[in-house]
Amino acid sequence: MTGNPTTTINPSTAYSLKVRNYAGPTDLVIDVFGYYVEPLAAMISDAGAPYSGSSRILSATRTAAGVYEVTFDRNVRYCAATATVYATGYYASTSTWFDAARPDRVQVKVYSATGAAVNQFFYINVVC
Repeated sequence: MTGNPTTTINPSTAYSLKVRNYAGPTDLVIDVFGYYVEPLAAMISDAGAPYSGSSRILSATRTAAGVYEVTFDRNVRYCAATATVYATGYYASTSTWFDAARPDRVQVKVYSATGAAVNQFFYINVVC
């Protein structure tokens, strides 16, 4: 790579890089920067539909008053899920263990200060 010490690798080439040395001793340094994984995060509407966020959310539904199921594109069973209600005075709890047959889902329960189930917009974030 004489004269051009930086080479961009096109992801459409099956994510591979081959380095060969046919002429003898050489030094090689490879530095990867710009690696990005879209977060497992979204805003979910009070009706249970994804409102905005990453494409890693496959679907979201409201199954009962204040109870939502959010489906991701991967297993989130051993991940940390947090939900923050958009409106003040309301709270949310999350569970990644509520359905053993579906490890790609998080259940979110939204409730008032008195413990009553309420339908509210919330932001969900999952960190694995």
